[in-house]
Amino acid sequence: MTVKYTDVVTGTRFSPNSSGPSQFDVSTGQTRLFGHNGTVYAGEVGVFVTAGPVLLDVNGVPVALPHHVVSVCEALGTTTNTI
Repeated sequence: MTVKYTDVVTGTRFSPNSSGPSQFDVSTGQTRLFGHNGTVYAGEVGVFVTAGPVLLDVNGVPVALPHHVVSVCEALGTTTNTI
């Protein structure tokens, strides 16, 4: 599965792999993402694509990120959030 992002100003496209998998811990409310994960929203910081384990708290805020993190805006060649 892929997620498709398009910069509406330039038409540049970015389509990362988003095959997962993920796991939700009912006792803690935390979500663990493994493998390639299409999107991690980091509030006003940006939108990121990850490869490797990600731990999200009960509010969906990243607690731990993997070694490989790509900014969607940078992948589209922009610094503004126009996706």
